[in-house]
Amino acid sequence: MKPSVKAFLLVALVFLIGAALGTGATLLYMKTHPRSFRVLFFQAPPQTSDLIREEFTRRLRLDPEQERKLLDIWDRYSKRFQAIEDEFKDALRTELEQMREEMAPYLTPEQREFLLERLTRPPRHPLPPPPAPR
Repeated sequence: MKPSVKAFLLVALVFLIGAALGTGATLLYMKTHPRSFRVLFFQAPPQTSDLIREEFTRRLRLDPEQERKLLDIWDRYSKRFQAIEDEFKDALRTELEQMREEMAPYLTPEQREFLLERLTRPPRHPLPPPPAPR
């Protein structure tokens, strides 16, 4: 066998081993850390609001006075939106727990375990993020 073929096969083998190990490690992490995985990939990073503010300011070509007034309003409403979102999450969590407790007496232990796991894991096909403003 030619040395170039041996080198190619060796590189291909190393690549396949790396891909298999990377895939296995990712799947293991997803299974053992479902909440952190969901936060990492399906929730907006904390600085998103700042990025939106910057684009808002740049695209509207605000003068300093407009920027100050509008960003004060933006900040006030952002805090209110966050409070609404937190309240909604708490209410949803409470309702899911009540539903699970109401269903539990009618299920076997295995079915209860499946229901608990299903209600706490992230969806398989989350909605895509909205398109970026143009």
